[in-house]
Amino acid sequence: MNKSLPPCPCHSKRRVLCHYCVERALKPLQERHREARERWENARTNCIIRSEDTTLAELQETSRRLRQRLEFLKELTSSTALEVCAAAVANERSPQETALEVQEVYQRLQAFQQASYPALQDAYDSAQQQIRALRIQWALAAFRIHKIVVDPIIKTDHKQARGIGKIGGLPLPNAGPELFAVLPASELQSALRMVASSTCLVARCLGISLPHPILLRPSLQRDDIIECNDTPKVETSNISTKLSTTVALAAQKVSRSVFASPRAESESVLSAPPSMDPAKVQQRLRHSRAAILAENTSPNSSTYALEASVLGEEFATAWQLLQNNVVHLCIRAGVPVSNLWPAQAVLLNLHALYLYCKEEEEINEHT
Repeated sequence: MNKSLPPCPCHSKRRVLCHYCVERALKPLQERHREARERWENARTNCIIRSEDTTLAELQETSRRLRQRLEFLKELTSSTALEVCAAAVANERSPQETALEVQEVYQRLQAFQQASYPALQDAYDSAQQQIRALRIQWALAAFRIHKIVVDPIIKTDHKQARGIGKIGGLPLPNAGPELFAVLPASELQSALRMVASSTCLVARCLGISLPHPILLRPSLQRDDIIECNDTPKVETSNISTKLSTTVALAAQKVSRSVFASPRAESESVLSAPPSMDPAKVQQRLRHSRAAILAENTSPNSSTYALEASVLGEEFATAWQLLQNNVVHLCIRAGVPVSNLWPAQAVLLNLHALYLYCKEEEEINEHT
């Protein structure tokens, strides 16, 4: 209703609306009806125009294609239904036939396992023996590199470690820190670094993980010299020959990578020049002067240096970690506890490990 006009008197008297009020109420609806009628007429006209552009021949061709498509789908449906029925009939078996087939497969599997398991086990044991023999040889080579020399000492019940041993020509008292002060700081520091280097290399040769990593370089190296990811895969056919070939290839690779000539190592270093950042240079100098030991294998683990110039708390902690590594290495390698010396006699314990490896090598040669 138009608000500008005065209200109709019929509203106030609650009577039926007058003619003018009815017209005003229906006027918007009439407009909407007229607009809808116009849209319908326009759509009808457009449809007639489009239908005039399509000829009767085109409509007939479209109808023919649709009929052909329908016939093809009917034939395809019929053939598929026949195939499904044939497959269902072929797969229908009695429970007895299924049970017999399962039992036959199980018997064949048992026969295969009984025939192949002994060969696989023998090949595995042989490969394990070969790997252990090679590891012993690598460990002995590492000992020969560091040239550990100890005086013959007769063990007593108290197992008191006496005398002075040598590693790489550098003296190191067997009594431990009690006699460290009698040596020049530079010689003591170099000897301890040689001990750490020998412990680290022998552990890698034997495949033993040390509880306190020895960082001879700023980056942490692998615990095992054998890279398992690069070894060739072993097939089940001719398992013994395959395993022997795998062990031989691993031995050749380790021998080339670990016991390489200094010239080859220098060439590899020159091919990738180190960073000359002052912090990196200082870090490399720190690792070259003294052995660095980490508390554990965590990347954020605390590190301690065996710097003999300052016999303080850090040196004592690093020395304790080195002793633990040597004892752990000897026990894990198989050295009898009765053959070990007190923990501070690191050279004597390493020499005991060397003698144990020599005995194992002799046993392997006679077997």
